[in-house]
Amino acid sequence: MQLPGDLWEIKFGPTYRHKFDNGWIAGFNVSVGSASNRPFHSMDEVTARATAFLRVPQGERNAWIFTLNYSNYSEYFAGLPVPGIDFLYSPNDNFTLVFGFPFTSLQWKPFEKLTLQINYVPVRTVIAKVTYEIFRPLRVWAGFDWDDDWYLRANRTDSGDRLFYYEKRLTGGIRFDLRHVGFEVSGGYAFDRFYFEANDYHDRNENRIDIHSGPFVIAKIDMRF
Repeated sequence: MQLPGDLWEIKFGPTYRHKFDNGWIAGFNVSVGSASNRPFHSMDEVTARATAFLRVPQGERNAWIFTLNYSNYSEYFAGLPVPGIDFLYSPNDNFTLVFGFPFTSLQWKPFEKLTLQINYVPVRTVIAKVTYEIFRPLRVWAGFDWDDDWYLRANRTDSGDRLFYYEKRLTGGIRFDLRHVGFEVSGGYAFDRFYFEANDYHDRNENRIDIHSGPFVIAKIDMRF
């Protein structure tokens, strides 16, 4: 397999959210796009996603979250609407747990300046982060990420194939936030990196290209108005 010279992801679509008088919140998001070396080259490179949700309060701080998700390309049940249900448990401002399917997350402040965050999305997406606030605008953090991207290479032989990229990262950084601008410098080590083109993860050893592990550095400036 030869990797394309460029890979793009373009998507657009509306999002709507409404809060009812009884406290229930409903909404939806629809997006159409293309993740490919040649976006919108044909219908085989077009992606469509839709999510509808309903949040039903359970007491003063907790809630049930019902979802219905659709994607024409997905790691599971592609082309079918997939229902989901999560329970949000938040006994106080320092602890929030969302548990169920299609995602699980935890945010916990064991004490004032320390925050722990964990997010899991089936089947192979994990984001874990611990943040310490040195003083109000200045924070340091460390984390672990395991995620992936995929693209629909134009003119592929099997229209069901996707070009996958998997990577794991150990990261750390420092962030300084003012009212309208934020500065962040981070770095770490990326490993277990590889590309493959196939229908799903079970075929990851076919048409595979392994990428050497190595360090990385990122600098970011965010503007807010």
